[in-house]
Amino acid sequence: MGMKEGGKIFRGDVRLNVELDDGSHSGYLPAQNATQFQIQVPEAETTDRTSRMRDTAGQVLDSVSEPQPHELSITFDGFNGQLLASAFNGALEHFTASAKTGETVQITARVGAGVQVGSYQISEVTVSEDDGGSPGAELVEGTDYEVEERLGMIRALEGGSVEDGDTLHVTFDAEEVTGDMIRGAARSEIRGELVFDGIDTVTGQSVVIEIDRVILSGSGEFDFLSEEFATVDVGGRMVTLPGELEPYRIRFLD
Repeated sequence: MGMKEGGKIFRGDVRLNVELDDGSHSGYLPAQNATQFQIQVPEAETTDRTSRMRDTAGQVLDSVSEPQPHELSITFDGFNGQLLASAFNGALEHFTASAKTGETVQITARVGAGVQVGSYQISEVTVSEDDGGSPGAELVEGTDYEVEERLGMIRALEGGSVEDGDTLHVTFDAEEVTGDMIRGAARSEIRGELVFDGIDTVTGQSVVIEIDRVILSGSGEFDFLSEEFATVDVGGRMVTLPGELEPYRIRFLD
């Protein structure tokens, strides 16, 4: 039967199989909401042999056209970790910050500003003056300093006994914290495979686009404080694999 004739309005899911740093692949990630999926077909590059002869000057004697690489642009407004990492040309990793009990660190105080102690979710905090490299007299929370537990920060208070630049000793407990981390600008590009699982809503015919290899990178701005749903824009080129005659195929299923 082949492709059904008529007007075309497509809807579908974009799935990426991302190449990881160790050369393995993520597997095709669950579909997120792609609001734009464009294949851009540039004009062919044409080289003409133009006549300089008396009777045909200016006319084309021979012409050769070379197709140019097709490009891809995708906009997502739903995310998984790999897609969000692609917005920042980043690498996605899992991280663990170990739990600590009775940890003591030295910090340089800043009056009115927070100073990190190197852990998140801290508790049981005591802050002491420096006594020749060792903890000295204990300071008073709420008078000399404040604690921002979640970020693990100590802020010296104006009017307290701490002066800007003083060395302080901070003793604390910290919970174990785990999660995902995007290392921004850690990669110049995202490589992988792509499948578009679509439908022609006019005819009801299923459409599958298979791209053997894509090289993508993030582009544009990502506004963390936008009042609209955040979007990720990625774009790039398709690569023809060895032994293949084309970089992608559009299949209309019977």
